[in-house]
Amino acid sequence: MVVDRSKVAGDKQEITITYTVAGKSKTKTYTVTKGETIAPTYTITYDCVVPETAKKEFKLGQATFALPTLTEGNKIFLGWVEEGNEDVVLTQVLVGTMRNLVLKAKWQDQYTVSFGNDAQSLTVNAGDEITLPECTTKKEGHTFAGWKLGEETHQAGATVKVTEDMQFAAVWKVNQYTLTFMKDNDVVISSTTVEFGAAITVPADPTKNGYTFKGWNANVPATMPAGDLTFNATWEIVK
Repeated sequence: MVVDRSKVAGDKQEITITYTVAGKSKTKTYTVTKGETIAPTYTITYDCVVPETAKKEFKLGQATFALPTLTEGNKIFLGWVEEGNEDVVLTQVLVGTMRNLVLKAKWQDQYTVSFGNDAQSLTVNAGDEITLPECTTKKEGHTFAGWKLGEETHQAGATVKVTEDMQFAAVWKVNQYTLTFMKDNDVVISSTTVEFGAAITVPADPTKNGYTFKGWNANVPATMPAGDLTFNATWEIVK
């Protein structure tokens, strides 16, 4: 820093201060009274509305002070950055700072990730990856087959990058069960694979020499339940 006191008029003195900031030479001229202490004043410009208590200017040599903090929805306020140097986040102005500050608020967006009717819900920072969980909901006669988002289905355990609010829908595969009709406990009349909820077709009444078919050993449901079924023919001796 270079100080030029070349102009004096009585108790008044014109002082020119030349200093360097970020490799650039800057000059300021002050008219002061003899014995007065002077310091350059710098401004702070924010890119958004800040609390009224936020400092808008400071003097060279002023003690370190905190910059204002902000809130906005689900975003996380990280601090302030200067244009052209956005990797450095500022939360305070340090003593000895010698420049005007034009500050831009830096935020970390957060998104909600939910999973259909499942109770699970996550709040995730933008750009983070999540591992899709297993579904905690059960559905009778079905097997969980993954999570659908848009037109794409992802398996549990897959990783997905979060760039927006996401709502996954559970994908279910209908289970199939074995339906068997027996003639004499060891003779199979028919054995078929039937989807859960599908209509059950009962085979024609079987025949057996010397016996009359009396029906099946249990009531046959109209649709396939969630489990294998076996029915045995019952007989009555012909007299």
